[in-house]
Amino acid sequence: MKKYFINIVLLLFLQFGFSQIVEVTHLSNGTDLQLPVESIDSVNVVNYNSATLKRVYQNNGDILSIAVEDIDSITFLMPNVNNLPSLSTVPVTNDSPTSLLSGGIITSEGGSPITQRGVCWNTMPNPTIANNFTIDGTGTGSFISDLYPLNPSTVYYIRAYATNDNGTNYGNQISFTTSNPDQSADLPEVITGELIYNDGLTALGSGSVSINSGTITSRGLCWAIGATPTINSIHSLEGSGTGVFSSSLYDLQPDTLYRVRAFASSDAGIAYGEEVLFRTHDLPSQFETTLYNYLENGTVGLDMGVLYNGGSDITERGVCWSTEGVPTIESDMLALGTGEGVFNKTITNLNSNEVYSFRVYATNGIGTSYGPLITASLDGSLSLDDIYYLLYESGTRHYDFGQKGVDIFTDILCGDMALSQTAYGWYNRTSNYDDTIGEVSSSDNPPALIYDYYFRVINNANTIIQSLAPSGSLPTNQEDQWVLGQVLALRGYAYFYLTQLYQEQYNPSEIILPLHVGSQYDVNPVPIGDIYNQMLSDFSTAINLLDNYTRPNKLHIDKTVAQGLLAYVYASMGDYLNAKILADTVIGNGTPLTNAAELTYPGAGSGFNDVNTSSWLWGKDLSIDDGIQLIQWWGHIDYFTYGYAWAGDRKSIDDLLYSQISDDDIRKNQFGTGGTALQPINKFFDLSRTAGGIVQEITNDLIFMRSDEFYLLSAECAARLGDDSSARTIMVNLLNDRISGANQIVNSLSGQTLIDFIYLQTRIELWGEGKSYLAMKRNDATVTRGTNHVFRAGETFAHDMDELTFDINFENISTYSPPQLEFLNCEGVVDNGNELIYGEAVTNFTFQIPYTTQAGGNYEAMSIQSDGVEGLTASIESGVFDELQGVLEFTITGIPSSYGTAEFAVSIDGKDCNISFEVVLVGNCSAYQTILTINFNDAPEETYWELYSTSDTLTPLFSGGINGSYSGMSSIGIPICLEDGDYDLLFYDTSNNGMGINGNYRLEGVNGEIYACGGVFTDSESTLFTTGVETADIHEITIEIQLDDWPDETTWQIFDLSGDPTVIISGGPYVNPDDDFTIKSYNFCLASGNYGIAVYDSYGDGGSAYTVFNGTTPLTAFTEVVSSSSSTAFTLN
Repeated sequence: MKKYFINIVLLLFLQFGFSQIVEVTHLSNGTDLQLPVESIDSVNVVNYNSATLKRVYQNNGDILSIAVEDIDSITFLMPNVNNLPSLSTVPVTNDSPTSLLSGGIITSEGGSPITQRGVCWNTMPNPTIANNFTIDGTGTGSFISDLYPLNPSTVYYIRAYATNDNGTNYGNQISFTTSNPDQSADLPEVITGELIYNDGLTALGSGSVSINSGTITSRGLCWAIGATPTINSIHSLEGSGTGVFSSSLYDLQPDTLYRVRAFASSDAGIAYGEEVLFRTHDLPSQFETTLYNYLENGTVGLDMGVLYNGGSDITERGVCWSTEGVPTIESDMLALGTGEGVFNKTITNLNSNEVYSFRVYATNGIGTSYGPLITASLDGSLSLDDIYYLLYESGTRHYDFGQKGVDIFTDILCGDMALSQTAYGWYNRTSNYDDTIGEVSSSDNPPALIYDYYFRVINNANTIIQSLAPSGSLPTNQEDQWVLGQVLALRGYAYFYLTQLYQEQYNPSEIILPLHVGSQYDVNPVPIGDIYNQMLSDFSTAINLLDNYTRPNKLHIDKTVAQGLLAYVYASMGDYLNAKILADTVIGNGTPLTNAAELTYPGAGSGFNDVNTSSWLWGKDLSIDDGIQLIQWWGHIDYFTYGYAWAGDRKSIDDLLYSQISDDDIRKNQFGTGGTALQPINKFFDLSRTAGGIVQEITNDLIFMRSDEFYLLSAECAARLGDDSSARTIMVNLLNDRISGANQIVNSLSGQTLIDFIYLQTRIELWGEGKSYLAMKRNDATVTRGTNHVFRAGETFAHDMDELTFDINFENISTYSPPQLEFLNCEGVVDNGNELIYGEAVTNFTFQIPYTTQAGGNYEAMSIQSDGVEGLTASIESGVFDELQGVLEFTITGIPSSYGTAEFAVSIDGKDCNISFEVVLVGNCSAYQTILTINFNDAPEETYWELYSTSDTLTPLFSGGINGSYSGMSSIGIPICLEDGDYDLLFYDTSNNGMGINGNYRLEGVNGEIYACGGVFTDSESTLFTTGVETADIHEITIEIQLDDWPDETTWQIFDLSGDPTVIISGGPYVNPDDDFTIKSYNFCLASGNYGIAVYDSYGDGGSAYTVFNGTTPLTAFTEVVSSSSSTAFTLN
């Protein structure tokens, strides 16, 4: 929306002194109205039709009206008169009753070129261009102006004017009286007719003119922005004579309130009709643009919108882009429809070496407007490999390495993998179920790490999905389709594992996890059924898009892997028919089973360490270039890899599960005996087969999926569907290479016994591969741990118990929607006038921050801790912004811990305010605020004090500590308000030994002036002082005693040497063994005088040292005690 800027400007005119001017500028058309403040009678606000107007009534009868919604700000300026034009006014010539000629001569343009010049006139002195004026070109030199129309027999004041970038200046004033007209002529009678505005920047108006006596010499329409229109405004001339006429209004500006009047002139003068107001339409606005980069295909996806048509139908909308400067529709562009609304486009084949700028555009009857500029460099944008990297990326914790890290967690949870020995403790919490039912206090514990891992996959996938398929549209380019198919499958994969890990059993109505599928993420959890529907959609679309895709390596998901993942989803839902169809499809794609040699050492191809193994469907080929050491799956599982399994954190097969493997099953040989009992030393191993490995770099590959899984899944689904025959056939095919007599064993089974057998074979076949947990959930199994678990051995757990499912706390996740603030008025903060007082609980203190907003919106609850003075909290409850403007009211609570300035850093939607309030030392004190701070020794009950005015030494004004009331205290601060005057502060100690080396007192003003300071006294101590004047006879002394390795030999004394030497304070010996070679520092105050310090060593061999400071100035040199004692005198002036 266009805005007026209202500037109150102080202009210094060289010829005529000061004149205060209201200057009104319209941004879009440059209209510049200036109004002398002395010409203003009054200002008010009125409603006219649907517009709210601010009206300025001038003393010459003119009215300046401005739509309130167009007013932006008011400022004060003081132009430099030396930078304004210099000029004079030309005398009047060729006058008539209704016109005359004048002009001006500009002798200097000032600090910048003349942009407008002419003559202004009024019936009051000192006319300005806020009155009537002409426009007669630019530049310096002379010019002639036609002043028309004027009223006959009227005195006019005339001045030439010239405007440059620094302001407007005026020539000398002349006056002239127009001649007497034909007395028989009347003023015209004028009626402003209907104003027709449909669209664009033109309108059609009309008028009607009549006259009783005389001739109509001219007629037309005049129109203006803000000011009452006259023929000195923009106007049309539509001939002469009476009757009805029509006229076009042209050169209009968008979104502008215009005032229109018909006019006519005769020899008697000019007459006007009533005003008619209308507002032009605006350009389209409220654009939205979200951009998603995808590097590999040079692709940018754009979600766009234009939400306001400006009142005029949008005839075209789209996007334009450029690598050079700001794009327009003259650059590369695509038209993408008409009307308001949201739309999207994927732009491909961009150059990754270029930086692209994009803008949404929309065209209506007013013209073309553009959204904000968005710049994209493909060089650093997200790629598909970035997401695949997450699957094996090593994090900061040694059990954080993507999918294989999750596999270990789940294998331990379901009990098939035993933590059989622990040294470093990485899986202690998981094995003991602290990660599932214990207190999770850290973001790097497994529940949070796993949640974060899968949502990083999801959110990164969403970025590429939005890039390739904004708002759900599918790309037409096959290469983009293949990429989209992979990221959809990756998103589905991540959601599948989340549902398994965070839900105890399939329940579509249970609300657990949020669903992130676009660019705007709602953290609120949704019914699990919604997530399953999204998974089914993602995988189904992925399978279609990946048709004919040949992947570059097995890390990339192809159609078969996507089908396998979808089979698992259906099986977890209990949809065994669709799960079997997909599992059979995977089998039918031709990937062979893992053969007997590959299953266990020393068979050829054994070790599960090579992604090229023919049965592997999905895995990662690790190489030396990946730079992976220790923090990886192999380091935790393989005894022959440099890592934790070799160093003492042993992972073994559960001994109960092991006992169920028949002795003639070759898979039993996968696990060690003796010193490596039940460890998978013959299933997963580095080819070196050297304990601890021979190199630290890990190059053994990672397995995510193999074909054998789907034989087992197909057999399981067949058995659950009642097709025992098919289930047995599949199992015989799988086990023939593994168990002697597989045919006889399997064919004897049916019903639940067959299902249980398939579940057992799944646990054996896929041990350590992260699939046992999924099978446990599908089979609603109950597991009993064997005896070789460090934690919870022998205990039994059902599949739906809390111990076997991760949990995440969503309670503290904010769900507010960001506000749409335009302005947070930090300078306009007001409070309710109450005081913040040091040490007192705040009970009623509020402050308000004014704001303006475009379209309301929500703000969240805030609690902001104070800086500077601590102990305070400024808080506000969550709420909704008013639509246009309002105030945010904060409440301050707490107890100020000190006095001075308390600051609050308020930040809302990128708008920041640093709000500060003074915390006073003493409430309701208009005189001197002071504070008496007392630090007590080990007998605080002995200290008390009194404060007197010197005019009354009998009655204390303030006192404390009477009757041992300070007992048990270590320090206290006492605010005191003192009037102008002289005072006496007296401190007492009931044992007449002062406050010791650890005690002192200090009375100071709020600005830091010291009135009294002490603590070293016997009978009592008195300080006379005057408020507002720092007491001169006070010195803050620091003594540093440096001890040796026999601190119990050291003692010291301070002497008053003003008369006979008198010990006033002493310390030591230091019997704490921890005091060896330490420095003891003591602070206290002394009056001016002569003093001495003596340091003693009871053994006589010296070793300690001392220094005395007055503030930071040394009074004594650093002095070592070399025998039984050392002493130094010092003077305080």
